[in-house]
Amino acid sequence: MKYGHLLSFAIITLVFSLSVLGGCSMMQPPAIEEEPGAAPLEEAEPEATVDAEYTRDQVIEAITTTLQQYRFTVKSTDVANAEVETEWRREEAFEGGGPGAGYGSEDIYRSNVVVSFDFQRNRVNIRREAQFLDFYINDWRDVTPRRYHREEDMEMQNVIMQYLGQMSESGETGSPETESPDTESP
Repeated sequence: MKYGHLLSFAIITLVFSLSVLGGCSMMQPPAIEEEPGAAPLEEAEPEATVDAEYTRDQVIEAITTTLQQYRFTVKSTDVANAEVETEWRREEAFEGGGPGAGYGSEDIYRSNVVVSFDFQRNRVNIRREAQFLDFYINDWRDVTPRRYHREEDMEMQNVIMQYLGQMSESGETGSPETESPDTESP
């Protein structure tokens, strides 16, 4: 009689463990059913680009020109997303560090930026990564961008928007040669 209870307990335990390991079909989400003629939503072109003030090529040209002006080397360009990524640019610190500074002095930095354009908001977005060289371990460490990095980012945004404004003005008035030669370039 005792063996009968042990055997039924073992069977119940085995069934329960298999149901836990295998999962219950009611706990799984239902399979997504797609109609054969329906196109995926990800491939749909956003409506905002139809009414856009600038073309993607104009945006890429303005971003690339500005980044080269700020001594960045372009690493990759994504015209579909209106995005430009740069190589790491080595730079000297403008704050902190210096001779006689103790442990953690941040004298040598490097940074790279990813610049993209938001057509819906008509806005330039800049993401910057900054690192400093830690001499004690001779390796780069991530840091938050400094004040002068943020100021440079704001300047780059302004210059890119000025370039785009000049491109749209020259496109409306005719050719770029009609611009007056005494206008200063940013």
